[in-house]
Amino acid sequence: MRGNVLFFSTNSLNATFSSEIEKLGYGVTVFHNEKIIYPEVKNFSFIDKLKNIYYRIIKKDTSFPHKKQKKIFNNWVINRLESIIKEGERYEAIIFFRGDLYEREVLLKCKRLSHRMVSFQADGISVSQRILEYRDIFDDVFCFDPDDAIKYNFKFLTNCILFTDVKEKTTERDVFYLGTSTYEREESVMKLENLFVKNNISFKAILNINKYKEEKTVNSIEHTYRFFDYCKVLEYEKKSKCILDLVHTNHNGLSFRFFEAMEMQKKIITNNVEVKKYDFYNKNNIFIIGLDDEKTLFYFINSPYEKLDEDMILKYRLENWLNIVLDTENKIEIENPLDDEKI
Repeated sequence: MRGNVLFFSTNSLNATFSSEIEKLGYGVTVFHNEKIIYPEVKNFSFIDKLKNIYYRIIKKDTSFPHKKQKKIFNNWVINRLESIIKEGERYEAIIFFRGDLYEREVLLKCKRLSHRMVSFQADGISVSQRILEYRDIFDDVFCFDPDDAIKYNFKFLTNCILFTDVKEKTTERDVFYLGTSTYEREESVMKLENLFVKNNISFKAILNINKYKEEKTVNSIEHTYRFFDYCKVLEYEKKSKCILDLVHTNHNGLSFRFFEAMEMQKKIITNNVEVKKYDFYNKNNIFIIGLDDEKTLFYFINSPYEKLDEDMILKYRLENWLNIVLDTENKIEIENPLDDEKI
C-alpha cells in the first residue's frame, strides 16, 4: 500500500476523487466527511434575525447570512482538524481543492501533519484571490487556468480523467449538457437549442437552479434544484453522442467534461477557444462554437470519433495527475499550452 493522503474538497467530486485515489493504492482520509448544515434565514435565532434586519435595512448590507455561514464552516473545520490532530496521523501529502477557502491558522496546523502540502485551484484566481496570500504555506500551488498559472507563477495542471469507462453502445440523444444556471449559460443554452433544432440535432440540457426559483422544463431545457451525483452525470453523457461544454466567465481552464469525453470517446462542443492550444485537440472530435462552421455541425456529430493515442490518455488520467501533485519520479509533465507563446 502506498502512503496516506489527507484530502480537502468541498465540491461534488469529493467522494469520487477520494475513492478513485484509494483504488490506486493510497490510504485516503477525507476531511469533509459529513455535510455541514447551514440554517436558512427563517431558522436563525431571534438575535441573528434582528442582526440580519439591522444590517440589511440600516447598513444596506445583505452579507450577514453569508458571514454566518462562513463562521459555521470555519468552526466545523477547526473542530474536525482538532480531532484529526489528536489521532496523531502523519500523511504523505495533504491535498486541498482551493486552499483559499480555509483560514491561515487551519493551513498552518495542517502543515505540521505532512512534509508536502499542495493546493489545486480549479477556479479562476479572480474569485480565489486569497490563495496569493498563502504562497508561503503551500509547497506547490497548481492552477488549471493557463493564463492564471503564468500571471501568478503557479504550476499549471489540468483536471483529469477520474474513471475507467465501460463503453455505452446505445445513445438516446445527440448532445447533452448539465451545469449550474447562470445568466450567461441560460442565454448560451437557449441560442444553442435554436441552432440544434435548425440542424435536426436532438438535445437535452439540465440547469441546476437554487431552490428559490421555479422548477420547469421548456422544450429541451430542464431547470431543477435536484442534485445529480457524478455517476448519474456520466450516465447521461454515455448515452449522448456529444457533450456540450460552456466555459465559465471567471476562467479559461478546461472543465472535467473534456476529460470525460476523452475517456468515453465522445465528441465535445465548446465555446472555450483555448482548447485549440492543447496537445489532445483534434478538430474532428472538438467543435468550437464561434470558430467552426455551424453548417458542418450535423456532420461533425455523426462522423466517427478519432481515437487518441493511449499514451495521451494515460497522461491525463488521475494516476498521473496524482504523480504530478505528489511530485513522484514517474510523473509525466503536462505542459502549459501557452508556454510556446511566451517565447
